Amino acid sequence: MARSLTLAAFLALRGSGERTGRGGVDWPNRPAGRVIWFRLQRADRIPAAVALAEAIRADGDPFAFVATLPKGEVIPDDGNPSHILFLEEPAPTPAGVARFIDHWAPDTLVWVGGALEPGLIVETDDRIARRILLDARDQSLGMGIGSWWFSRIAGPVLDRFDHILAVDAETRNRLARLTSDKGDRIEVTGRLDEGAPILSCREDDRTDLAAALGTRPVWVAASATLAEVNQIAAAHRQAARRAHRLMLVFDARHPEEGAEIAERFEAMRFQVVRRSTGADLTEGTQILVADDGPELGLWYRLAPIAYMGNTLVGGGSPDPFAAAALGSATIHGPLTTPHPGRFAQLDAVGATRAIRTAEELGQAVETLLAPDKAALVAHAAWEVISSGAGATNRAARLIASDLPEEAA
Repeated sequence: MARSLTLAAFLALRGSGERTGRGGVDWPNRPAGRVIWFRLQRADRIPAAVALAEAIRADGDPFAFVATLPKGEVIPDDGNPSHILFLEEPAPTPAGVARFIDHWAPDTLVWVGGALEPGLIVETDDRIARRILLDARDQSLGMGIGSWWFSRIAGPVLDRFDHILAVDAETRNRLARLTSDKGDRIEVTGRLDEGAPILSCREDDRTDLAAALGTRPVWVAASATLAEVNQIAAAHRQAARRAHRLMLVFDARHPEEGAEIAERFEAMRFQVVRRSTGADLTEGTQILVADDGPELGLWYRLAPIAYMGNTLVGGGSPDPFAAAALGSATIHGPLTTPHPGRFAQLDAVGATRAIRTAEELGQAVETLLAPDKAALVAHAAWEVISSGAGATNRAARLIASDLPEEAA
């Protein structure tokens, strides 16, 4: 594909000349069969890529996937499907891209949202049979280069994609004006499915605890740590003024901290039970310290309100989609790493409650103790996590439909 003069000038100014490409020294062997290259902007798009890969493989074809992220993004080293390899993306240079493509020989480049990288995209010219842009949204396409350059080179860059799936009509219309598209190359599909996890639990545990709790209102501080004990205690005391039988489940991210967590609550004159001791709940129990291993699937099923732990103090939040998938209305503070994208989706439609202080946490719990208000938040969250299935299935059909008959 020919380059526009403006695009060529931009790439020259950005230093898109020959230089050593990143990575490649420790790459494993290319898997047999068809390989699809997912390019992700951020690590929090990994669940979307995993859900898309599963949809593509649903018909039984043995696809393999290479997912790359920009330098500096933390690539997870566990919990990922074996048919997806996560790597640092190649340098956007002839040498870097050639080395990557020569090794992996991908059939298709799938650009999964985020800012476009002109150098990387252009260097795939004549090297990859198909390029597809997914989850395109107007506010994230700017390439970080300023409006003047974007308005002049966006068209030549976007024209390199065989198909573009836009999140909304506004994005589609803008892209249609920027590109040479006169047909159906750009379509609106909505957001990709983010792959909400469904956490399991032992049914006998759920039944026994539900019977022990009876009609008591319950909320959970999910994956919380010692650093938040004081804030969560203050919030619980405040919310309990409205519902004196309210019980808090403090789900300890680090079970070995259970004893100290319980001591801290007891020092504040709360009646506490540690789950790891096997002690029974009583009518007087105010706080259950859940320190017997990972059981969030159990607590989300029992508690209609879930505070996402560590979002007030930092240190890593649990996945809010996991709570939403089991019907828990979520509350979160301002520190949402490593799931900022998911929290932003929920915030945008009122499908969670954002707070900044322990006082606001207590107020949010008070508000959501009203079943109708908790149900509205939980339903809105369910709409968010389930709305992407259509876009993911459409993308999967598109990617799989035109792949060559013979694998590289």
